[in-house]
Amino acid sequence: MQIIDGYGGRPHIEAFEVRELNASLHGPGDYVADIGDKMGCEVVTNNKIQVKSGAVLVQGCRGINPVGSIVDMIIENGKTGDNRNDLIVVRYSKDPVSSEEKMELAVVKGKAVTGGAAADPKVVTGNLRDGDTLHEMPLYRVALQGLNIVKVTPLFQTIRSTVQLSGLLDDVNAKVGPLSSLTTGVRTSIVNAINWLKAQVTNTQSTLEARTNGKAKIWEDGEGGNIQVESPNGVKWQMDAYNGNFRLYRNVDGTISPSYYFPGDVSNGNVLLSSKIINTLANLVANTKAGLLADSILVKSMLQMLMRSDAKRTVGYLSDLSRNVYRKTIRASMANWVATTDSMKAFEIDTGEKMSSILKIDVLAVGGGRCYPIPYSPNGQYIGTRLVYAYNIGSSTKNVTLLFENNSAWGSAYTLMTTIEYLQ
Repeated sequence: MQIIDGYGGRPHIEAFEVRELNASLHGPGDYVADIGDKMGCEVVTNNKIQVKSGAVLVQGCRGINPVGSIVDMIIENGKTGDNRNDLIVVRYSKDPVSSEEKMELAVVKGKAVTGGAAADPKVVTGNLRDGDTLHEMPLYRVALQGLNIVKVTPLFQTIRSTVQLSGLLDDVNAKVGPLSSLTTGVRTSIVNAINWLKAQVTNTQSTLEARTNGKAKIWEDGEGGNIQVESPNGVKWQMDAYNGNFRLYRNVDGTISPSYYFPGDVSNGNVLLSSKIINTLANLVANTKAGLLADSILVKSMLQMLMRSDAKRTVGYLSDLSRNVYRKTIRASMANWVATTDSMKAFEIDTGEKMSSILKIDVLAVGGGRCYPIPYSPNGQYIGTRLVYAYNIGSSTKNVTLLFENNSAWGSAYTLMTTIEYLQ
């Protein structure tokens, strides 16, 4: 063991030790730092491209193109009728005799082809930890058609700073909203999804399938885009855009069961998913660009409706009573829930279940792309919609019925969604 950030009584810190720490903090790959001109480039002529200032991290080895500096990269002439791809690279090299190391910008010339698509030239991929003396990090692909440079494509990954990552996670937390209003299971799932996103931010060079050892896959077929996740014991869940609808299902040797659907038009918010699948969905969308987790219509809809199913589900167990805790969401049309000049009108809703006791009731009015908690006040002065009470609790012969009172203008665009946690 050796101290790095401390006085050792003699010069004792070597470059490879600093590289090890850099790689452990930022990742073992090749990156451009998000600072300065970020190694940006400008095409000056068909023979010259200028690379601007910036910093790179090559397998933990830092290099810099100083502020205000410009490096001219000379591109050899093309030929009429030929296509060619050249690569601008960051080249790390080490003298095998003196052990002197250096980093420079270079052009790797590609092979010209007549009439067809050009391929990128091969670059040298070394491993600095193993002592390799040469490694090339591709920065840009320079595409030539005939005598002209027609396109310059960045090939590098920009690495975010710790401050940027912290801000990104703060934005995600802010857009998801206060977790205290959600149930413990949903709250835990969302926190797990955010932590998963944090762990993935600096590890996006390899494919999703490679990073997950085949446990997550993305592909395209006649149904459009498909995503599959697999559990450690081989259970596979897939999601796709089947017939224009969002579909989530379990695939057992080609047999689809069960299946959850979001219709192509999700604006009315009438479809619910079980909270048990939130972590799977959140992990899948979290691998996309920042903000999508909170901004997508799909995830917003799920968060608004608390990811609950309209079928009875076992969601917990009271050990002191040796009783299961059940949850059910009852959906009812609000077509006849209108405002009147008279007193509030009563509405009864049959839950369809016999309950020995009720632990919790949540009520939402969902529609028009919005979600309103009940009780609801249309103007902040009086209650326009409320749950008065539930009756037949403890009956062995009658279902529990909910009594509501309303004097607010809802209409057919809205659905009343009542979620009950209870004992039987």
